[in-house]
Amino acid sequence: MSVLVAATDRFARLLAHIGGAALVAMMLVLVANIVLRTFTAPIPSTFELVSMAAVVVSAMALGEAQVHKAHVSVDIVTSRLGRRLRLAIGAVVTVASFALFVQLGLSLLGYGLTEYATGSATEALRVPHWPLVFLLLAGVVGLLVAFLGDLGRIVRSWRRPSSEADIW
Repeated sequence: MSVLVAATDRFARLLAHIGGAALVAMMLVLVANIVLRTFTAPIPSTFELVSMAAVVVSAMALGEAQVHKAHVSVDIVTSRLGRRLRLAIGAVVTVASFALFVQLGLSLLGYGLTEYATGSATEALRVPHWPLVFLLLAGVVGLLVAFLGDLGRIVRSWRRPSSEADIW
């Protein structure tokens, strides 16, 4: 189980590094646009470039946010329950979340294939939409992998009472 958890954490970290590179690229485009606006003409379609980079940054951060529990959780009810019951509830919530995001991933796959078939592109730069949809799909896959890691943590905590799973 530890191998699964470590592998899912590494995959989420890899996607986060890709998102970090997109964030640096977004910052460089914005700074270059400000500098060029001061001296000559701004970069054309900066808004489109920054919007596309924001999609990549957000998508690639999904798995890492799940691994580090960087989301809001209210455990006022579950904190008073026993360890095994908390783990069981965590498992049910994780499986339900997994199912929901599998459906989202399948919908993104269909949408991306439709965008590819129709040749849909951005207005000014004519950049095709489908690569961004598939990058978003990759981020959702990263989140699904992180959910598998969470299930591994829950199983490990269920088997060994000494280890506590950070499920929320």
